[in-house]
Amino acid sequence: MKKERLVKKFRKYVSYSLTIGGIAHFIEFGFAIYEKAYITSVITIIFGILDLLAAYIIKEKADPLESADDGRKSV
Repeated sequence: MKKERLVKKFRKYVSYSLTIGGIAHFIEFGFAIYEKAYITSVITIIFGILDLLAAYIIKEKADPLESADDGRKSV
């Protein structure tokens, strides 16, 4: 039980970290556009979207009512 709780907390921490990183990429995107660094801005926005997508997937996986590995609902 302790391991499962630790894994859920770790996933939550990783999810928040990825969200903060994704937001930072969007800020960086704004600066890159301002500096007319268009290639950098495209790369930055792609990685920002990937970070936010990963955060969403991990947060969804950390849901306590998520399906167990064997397909049954955990309670």
